[in-house]
Amino acid sequence: MLALVAPTRAEPGSLIYNIHEEKDGTIFIYEVWRSQEDLDRHMQQPQLKSFMERVPAWLASVIEAYTGKLITPVKK
Repeated sequence: MLALVAPTRAEPGSLIYNIHEEKDGTIFIYEVWRSQEDLDRHMQQPQLKSFMERVPAWLASVIEAYTGKLITPVKK
């Protein structure tokens, strides 16, 4: 998973891409994209598709994804 950080951050439209681990071992990714088109393009990247194919074997529960509109500016 950590191997995805640098290439994802280098993608056009990637504004924030951070991986977090909770005390209970739960991992979540917080990402902000410039546009839905940029996120859609990210989801088609070969390294991400390969990773997503392997993920189910590692999970204790289903993947949850939340989307929304960023209403505060991204800190630079």
